[in-house]
Amino acid sequence: MNSAMFPDGPADDARPQDVELYAAMLTFTRQRLQHADGLLAEPPYHRVKIETCALQVRLSLEQIVLSTLVSNRPEVAAIASAFAKKDVSEVWRLVKKVNPRYWPIPFEFRKVEEGRGGFWKMEKPSEPYLREDEWGKAYGYCSTLLHATNPYQYLLGADADGSQVSQLPDHMKRLKSLSSKLQTLIRSHQVYLSEIDHSFICKVPDDTSVRPKIEVWKRMRPNLAGDLAADGGD
Repeated sequence: MNSAMFPDGPADDARPQDVELYAAMLTFTRQRLQHADGLLAEPPYHRVKIETCALQVRLSLEQIVLSTLVSNRPEVAAIASAFAKKDVSEVWRLVKKVNPRYWPIPFEFRKVEEGRGGFWKMEKPSEPYLREDEWGKAYGYCSTLLHATNPYQYLLGADADGSQVSQLPDHMKRLKSLSSKLQTLIRSHQVYLSEIDHSFICKVPDDTSVRPKIEVWKRMRPNLAGDLAADGGD
């Protein structure tokens, strides 16, 4: 498995408001996903439950994109407007233009017992996480579950996206998988914010009443990003 050493530094010149806003966005995202998990934990499976979970997962997908732009207020407004218009391709174009390195890089710490006291390595998570190239498909899937449909489809025993009611458990399973991948993505990750030439090292606790821990580092280890991108998220 490819791995990287812990990055250099913490830096002392990041704006405190950027750190606090990013921490708040992480907490909101985790709260949404935990709420969805609670609904997905057990039957009965019905349309309203699916729609509620799909909404929370889709909002989490939006927040992951918007959160790395908290240091750039004008661009956040533009991208939020594109989300409101449901123009996903425009969202993608704007985000990549403003912050090409917006996508979180998830990791796990592993202690290597070498030398005096050993050291810690950052490695790709052992659990699946949502990759950047899966974001659009996941967002589109959640959106299809939130559209009203032709009432006659209900008479024909069809779900809102044209599938049969018997497939409702499959929707629940897919939403549960998306929630799990998103939580693995943000649980421990490294990220660049727009207009800041530093990386954030973030740890999001399971207890959402506890503030996420964020440290600001002087630079991102380029081999960490390259190694994890090469390995993929599966």
